[in-house]
Amino acid sequence: MGGHAERQVPQGNKGGKIGLFQRGAVDGLSMVVPHGDPDYYGARGAIAIARPASGQADTTVDLDGFFGLHPAMAPLKPLWDARRLAIVHACGSPDATRSHFDAQDYMETATPGIKSTPDGWLNRYLHAREHEKATPFRAVALASQLPRALQGIAPALAMGNTVVLKPAEFTSLTALRFAELCDLASRYGIRAHLEFMVWTDAKDLVQAAWIVERAGRDDGGILVDAFHFSRSRCRIADIARVPPARFGYMQLGDVPAAVPPTMDAILAEARAERRFPGEGELDLAALVGALPPGIPVSVEVPTVELAKSMPALERARRAIAGARAVLGQVGDAPGRPSAAAAVAR
Repeated sequence: MGGHAERQVPQGNKGGKIGLFQRGAVDGLSMVVPHGDPDYYGARGAIAIARPASGQADTTVDLDGFFGLHPAMAPLKPLWDARRLAIVHACGSPDATRSHFDAQDYMETATPGIKSTPDGWLNRYLHAREHEKATPFRAVALASQLPRALQGIAPALAMGNTVVLKPAEFTSLTALRFAELCDLASRYGIRAHLEFMVWTDAKDLVQAAWIVERAGRDDGGILVDAFHFSRSRCRIADIARVPPARFGYMQLGDVPAAVPPTMDAILAEARAERRFPGEGELDLAALVGALPPGIPVSVEVPTVELAKSMPALERARRAIAGARAVLGQVGDAPGRPSAAAAVAR
């Protein structure tokens, strides 16, 4: 049986949420027995759970005269009596797959029939409800591996042993390493920036900000790349939740608005097939306008296929022209960033 739990940062008297998902499957008609259905015992034969009988431990535990619990679930009866337990029976996926494993994944991604969904439903919920105090301890799976439902860009942890780890003593290894990098860079007058990418430990802006803040270095910064901002499903509103001084650099590039369905496709796009600023579907002007004025801007546009037919100098000119057009849309406000360099591979 696999399980996952999500506990929000305490706010007032609000509690957490605990979810259990039985990946090994379950026989619903044996777990919640319709003992009042006259057809149940005829159809189930020898595997039917015996009707409720007072004083007998191996019979159905009656709930309402029609449904009852398997005798092994008798400890849940007091919760039912206290009106703290609800049962949703005979529900399932609309997808008619006969693959047990596919059905399990569809339940955890909440996208029946779609195998390419990159994240789980619970992780999407966490990302939609991000806040400035979010840490990986916000969602913890009591398992050796992160369940499918918790996989995605929002911070989450899988812990097979909770005894040896004390949250008060927990320090992110990534934050420690970034702090060391900042210290080393400062010796040479260099400011270190963390660039978030969906396939790394800093998967999005919220996570990157969490790492940089916990590194505790005033000169630690965040690099915002328009490509990664899009592919990690960041929102413009996320920028306002980060101290402006943390933003020290940005990179422009463009892509279609739709995020590729698999991580392999995202990686291929990132490394080889981006578009010049203004030639895709991202709202680059809105992104530039939301970032603090005065930060340097570069253009990073890997174009492997285009490079086969267009010289590097021409690609660089096209990249710079696109960047200047985007910056022109933001307006002529004093201190607004200007295109500083282009990388057109």
